[in-house]
Amino acid sequence: GEGTQPATVDWVFQPRDSQGDVYDKTVEPLVHRFVNENLNVALVVLGSAGSGKNYTVRGGGGGGAAVGLVPRIIDGVCSAIDRKSNTAGGGGSTMYDVQATHVELVGENVRDLFAADPERADLDVVETEKGTHVNNVTPVVSTAPEKLREAYVNSCEERTSLSNGSGD
Repeated sequence: GEGTQPATVDWVFQPRDSQGDVYDKTVEPLVHRFVNENLNVALVVLGSAGSGKNYTVRGGGGGGAAVGLVPRIIDGVCSAIDRKSNTAGGGGSTMYDVQATHVELVGENVRDLFAADPERADLDVVETEKGTHVNNVTPVVSTAPEKLREAYVNSCEERTSLSNGSGD
């Protein structure tokens, strides 16, 4: 129609595609680049309310094929770091820390889901000559996948308690 432009996409997933398929095709290459090329990466999920963003990101519970992208990312990053440190020539003596943040963008509001104080959870987005930045985001730093998973699960519970009830 008038005013529309064609879009180019890398993948179109079907209902029969699994969480693992989505991770393997879209996210795992970013995990590899993050660990091996020291690139910062971000997972951005867009969609209308009820479209399945939470299911894709968090998972359906119960583990197995329903595990979401973020738990897979945590496991993938920690496993890749373990492999890298064990092949770095020091027999596992190289140490790494993973710094993770969890923010939610709704409309023009950015919330820090790792913030200990909900009063400080609203964040400012600033434009600088180096690009766009979100100031004062709370990091969780660890190489233990359990600690990263626990922080993520707790932040999802906080997000749910702040939700407007849409659940997505």
